[in-house]
Amino acid sequence: MARAARLASLVVFSFAVACGGGKTTGVTPPTGTPTVTVSTAASAVTASSTAPGTVGISIARAGGFVGAVTLSAENLPAGVTAAFGAATLASSVTSSTLTLTVGATAVAGVTPLTIRASGSGVTSSTVVVQLTVVVPSINLTAASATITSPQGASANVALTLERLGGFTAAVNVVVEGLPANVAASFAPAAFATGVTASTLTIAVAASAAAGTTAITVRATGAGVADRTVVLQLTVQNAPLIPLSLTFCDLSRIPVFFAVRDGTSGAWRAVAPTGNTYSWTFAGNIGSFVLVWQSPLNRLFTVFETYMSMYSGTSAEIAQGVASECFLQPVRGKSLTGTIAPAVGALELAFVSAGWGNALLNPGGAAFSLPDVAPGGIDLIATRFAFNAGANGYQPSQFILRRGVNLTSGAPIPLLDFNGSEAFAPATATISIGNLNGERAAVRSAFNPVNSAQLVIDNGILTTSTTHTHFGVPDARMLTGELQEVMVTAFDASNTTYRQVVRFARAPISQTLVLGAPPASPAVTVTNGAVSRPRVRGTLQSDYNKSVNVLFTQSVARKQAWLQVSPGFLNAASTYDLEVPDLSAVPGFNAAWGLTVGSPTAYNLYMSNALAPFANGFPGTFSLDGATFLFSQRSGNVP
Repeated sequence: MARAARLASLVVFSFAVACGGGKTTGVTPPTGTPTVTVSTAASAVTASSTAPGTVGISIARAGGFVGAVTLSAENLPAGVTAAFGAATLASSVTSSTLTLTVGATAVAGVTPLTIRASGSGVTSSTVVVQLTVVVPSINLTAASATITSPQGASANVALTLERLGGFTAAVNVVVEGLPANVAASFAPAAFATGVTASTLTIAVAASAAAGTTAITVRATGAGVADRTVVLQLTVQNAPLIPLSLTFCDLSRIPVFFAVRDGTSGAWRAVAPTGNTYSWTFAGNIGSFVLVWQSPLNRLFTVFETYMSMYSGTSAEIAQGVASECFLQPVRGKSLTGTIAPAVGALELAFVSAGWGNALLNPGGAAFSLPDVAPGGIDLIATRFAFNAGANGYQPSQFILRRGVNLTSGAPIPLLDFNGSEAFAPATATISIGNLNGERAAVRSAFNPVNSAQLVIDNGILTTSTTHTHFGVPDARMLTGELQEVMVTAFDASNTTYRQVVRFARAPISQTLVLGAPPASPAVTVTNGAVSRPRVRGTLQSDYNKSVNVLFTQSVARKQAWLQVSPGFLNAASTYDLEVPDLSAVPGFNAAWGLTVGSPTAYNLYMSNALAPFANGFPGTFSLDGATFLFSQRSGNVP
């Protein structure tokens, strides 16, 4: 019966198909070709290491295809990975999301990325998306590909930094391949976040060799590739500066004078023309040495032989030698005078004019001034009163006379401390920082335009951190004149001292901070025909501009004084000063050198001043508001 029913059903179906009439029940047979089509929400996508790229994916099934679809990404650039939210789409799913991640090895660029949809029994479908890979990076450019500087000078070039691909962090810069004796600095020192400009300064020491060198400026940042700029650095020979040293005081003409080029050239003797020595360095740096013998100049009457060597750039030496006739003018004029009233009990008086000076004790009224310089000079007379609270003498009155120009032996008109010329000193309070329990004194000095420096008060050596600074009132000063306050602190052993010096128009209440204690140098000696002691060490940050050393043989009555300028040091971190070997120089007498075996002491002086601070080398100190640090360490040569 069941079989009969199935046959009847087939007959009915066949008839309906043949006749084209009637309706059927059940599944409609498929029509057309089964297909799958893939599309994207956008035709382009951008991806970077900090921001992956995403694109929406859609598929459409047709022709009766209802199967699963597999998605894939083709033609991925190196360093880029692809991930689908769903890589296989079931029959009821028609969308997914493609995420593109950029790795560290990726390279910036645009790539046509193919997205493929595949299924069983259907032809795969593709769509192309333009993938832009953005890699965080930096780009460094210079305003010029060349930079030129003469020896002893500097030159600048502007740098520009470009940040790309979302990079925002700081970038450091360095210079590679610099030749010897050439330094580089940046302002600002690095490209902080948001900073895109900096200036590279190339400082060429006087001792740098002339020539052209390729140097590399390298920029580095976290997570980005370095970028470099190559510059052609040309160091030019500095113009030769003719140098000359004239001695206005004929008693100061040395018995020996020699010069050398660079830092280690051969010494050559220079003969004077009259009272002038003239020479030119081969380059822009060198040294000259002088030897004096008894009778010596007034500064060194104790010693039979005195050697002095100066090392610096041509410009520094030119500045120093130009001051010789100011610091050591022709002298010999004598003047006499009287003060009123006479010096009382617990009082002192001091008179100074043109390098001549006199001290008057209680009861004194008459004085004489030897060695006064010619021409119109400034005279200052100071009366001191004993201050029990300060445990010493302090200035109480001044008399300042301008342009005193009397013939030798002539009397100075009366200096009346009760008259209208007299005036009280200006005062200020000096606080001392970093004294560390040491003893210190505050010295006050006045720098007139028409005379040598006039010391107003040497101060009292105490452990107090507060002192009084005395000076000339501002209303009585001329243009260009400055007051000087110097704080000097001594350690308990008296083997070191520290100084801080401040220049100002008028006494100012302020705190002056001492530098660090000076370190001990390495001291050695080479003995031959003469003794040649040597000091070496590391420059301290508080005293890194100039170094001087004085070797003294008290028994042999000889001294050797070596001074080195900032330009000669060339921003070095160490110093090395040695008495020169002059034995092969024509005209040098070995008897002028330090004596082998004679006890020798040294005094090492260091400072952060712009030039050596010593006789013949005043440097650039007379600056209103300038502050300098000095130190000295004493010891014995082994």
